[in-house]
Amino acid sequence: MSVAGKRKAGKPFSQRKNNKLPKKSKSEPKNRISLLKLPRVVLLECIANLDISEIIVFSLLSKRAKNIAKLIPWSPLTIRLLLEYDLQVTLKIPNGPDQTWNIRYNNRETSEFLQLSKLIGTSVNHCLSLKNNGNAIEDFKQMVENIYEVFQSPICRIDTCDEQFIEWIIKIQPTEWHKGSKLHNLEYLKIETSSLRNLNDKNYANEILKDLNLTVSVGNDGRPTKVRIDDEFVNTLPHVDVVRNLIRNDGMIGSIFRSYTSHHFRITDRCFHFQLPRVVLLECIENLNVLEIIFFSLLSKRAKSISKLIRWFPLHIRLTGWKREWIIIFPKDKDSTEYPFLKYRHYPLVYHCSVPNIATKDITQMTEHVCEVFRSPLRDIEIFEQSMIEWLIDFQPTIRYVWIPDGVINSPELLDRMLKNLKMMIRFDLGYIKTDESIQIMKPISSRSIMIWKSYWVTLPAILNGTNSMIRLYGSRLTPKDINTILKEWQMGSKLCNLIYLEVQTSILIDDDSYANEVLKDLNVTASDGYDGRPTAVILNDDDDNIEEIHHPPWVERVHNLIRNDGMIGSIFRNVTEEKNVYFNFQVWRRQT
Repeated sequence: MSVAGKRKAGKPFSQRKNNKLPKKSKSEPKNRISLLKLPRVVLLECIANLDISEIIVFSLLSKRAKNIAKLIPWSPLTIRLLLEYDLQVTLKIPNGPDQTWNIRYNNRETSEFLQLSKLIGTSVNHCLSLKNNGNAIEDFKQMVENIYEVFQSPICRIDTCDEQFIEWIIKIQPTEWHKGSKLHNLEYLKIETSSLRNLNDKNYANEILKDLNLTVSVGNDGRPTKVRIDDEFVNTLPHVDVVRNLIRNDGMIGSIFRSYTSHHFRITDRCFHFQLPRVVLLECIENLNVLEIIFFSLLSKRAKSISKLIRWFPLHIRLTGWKREWIIIFPKDKDSTEYPFLKYRHYPLVYHCSVPNIATKDITQMTEHVCEVFRSPLRDIEIFEQSMIEWLIDFQPTIRYVWIPDGVINSPELLDRMLKNLKMMIRFDLGYIKTDESIQIMKPISSRSIMIWKSYWVTLPAILNGTNSMIRLYGSRLTPKDINTILKEWQMGSKLCNLIYLEVQTSILIDDDSYANEVLKDLNVTASDGYDGRPTAVILNDDDDNIEEIHHPPWVERVHNLIRNDGMIGSIFRNVTEEKNVYFNFQVWRRQT
């Protein structure tokens, strides 16, 4: 075209001011290059060089943009949907760069659109966050369907707890594989749901298999036991007895099966075959973990009897009432690899089995069952109801540690029956009791360590005639004369031979100096400052010299030492609060040579 022709096509020079081009408005896109008007070859080349998140945004512009995006032979993606909290789709290129793309509909976002990338080590995480404007579920479904169609890649995993998502994925994906028109690269599809009602519903299974021509096979029947997508995604398939096969025209077989889990442990009753040889059956059960053993032993009387034949490691079983849970603790000297559970740093292996809203009767029955199967005693218990005292007396009257919270005991008779019939080996903690404050207990309490709140009922004879090592009494009515008697008896060596620490909290009705003089009356004591060799912690050991409890007495500037004939030192010190509460402390120790 000639220069004159070009001029005719535009505005005449006379209409332009100062022979300059019109000023471009920021809001007018008229002079911008339209991507869709580029030649086809150039357009496809441009789109092929877009980032995955840019491709997705481009394909959402219009139907034509989506059709153009579908013309590119994209690398297959692995698509994972996370639908439990926020709605999120995660994309990754198998065997490609270590990059992940996340698209999330978020209730917490304030902006409509937020895009960012994070570099974590050598991997890159791209995140596209969209605001949930009230229609996020439908928007999310359309987004996933768009990605699924543009990249022609299968959805390989879904984490969901919502039935509507399961019905939706059934509609968009499985039947397409059978037709052969889509999902050419699909190797494995797994859908997880916590809806046990759906999984056990026959209608649920019938809906999945509706209008499909299936054959039935038993076991693997030639089917691989593992699916390998890339170096990071190697999935071991669960073993199931019955598989339904869907056969495509090209000979490819799609095996359909399902399994049930509870707390991540398989509970289907077909996992165990009682017709196996005895040696094989016991070998199988031996390799179960603790919770699986419990589930198995509850199936029937025979299952329980079989479980009891195994020589399990002794377990430490604790029953607590706050969360209604059993806490199974594995001793440090046993091989923890036998029971691969939750491991806390610097602690023995621990597993918590919590059962909310369960009746007390069910708790006690389950505790008896667990103790019987594993041949292990109940070591520790929190008694949170009165009925549990009677149950424990009948079930296991000797126990290592008992803790009873405030208000559980409400009668002198119940308190007396418990102290007479329960033997606490290591520790006994008791909150306040709802009884007449005139009651008194004269007999000693059988436990190495006792800690009692509102201990007005604990008398001097109960202490002097006991074999306790650590005694902590709060809200006590012991007088200064009583404490003086305790110190004299300890020094003579005929009583309180096991005592290593005594703490008594009481209200003083006289002045502090008179109280101290009454406590130290007729005692030959020496004064020292600070610790002066005295240990900063009191340690209580069990019969095997394992540490059961560590207590740190308060620091004071001045102590009085009482020395026994065998060289043991009893340090006497006290602390008085503004509320006129006195904490009397007596710590027994031996000076290191």
